[in-house]
Amino acid sequence: MPNEFPLKTLQELADMRTDTAVANLGALMQSLQRQEAKLALLNQYHTEYQERLLAAKRRGLDGMALRNFHDFLARLERAVAEQQSAVAAAQRSVERGREEWRTLDQRSRAYDTLSQRFDSAAQRRAAAAEQKSQDDHAARLVSGKRERSS
Repeated sequence: MPNEFPLKTLQELADMRTDTAVANLGALMQSLQRQEAKLALLNQYHTEYQERLLAAKRRGLDGMALRNFHDFLARLERAVAEQQSAVAAAQRSVERGREEWRTLDQRSRAYDTLSQRFDSAAQRRAAAAEQKSQDDHAARLVSGKRERSS
């Protein structure tokens, strides 16, 4: 079709890539939310366990129980640190996904703009051709009336 946007295939491909990037970004954001929820849970558990330790110290605690509390708190702190790293990695992934989406969306919008310009130019050409046809028809009518008058 001569009146079809010549870059239509590229435009459709750009749109599909943008849609895929949006879906990917959504999945990355959900993953980040899950990682943040895990971190919040670990922090909450750490706080609760520290409160238990304080309560146990007030009641009196033998050396072995104190050591167990401290060992467990140390493991919890390592788990919190690891989860903080996981959250940071998920945040970086979301930012990369957001940048990818922005780039692809910009490219898709550029194709849309080109397509709109192509359509506008085609409409102007069609209108000019129609006007020329009407002018030619009017000229033939006037020319035919002159010949009959003579």
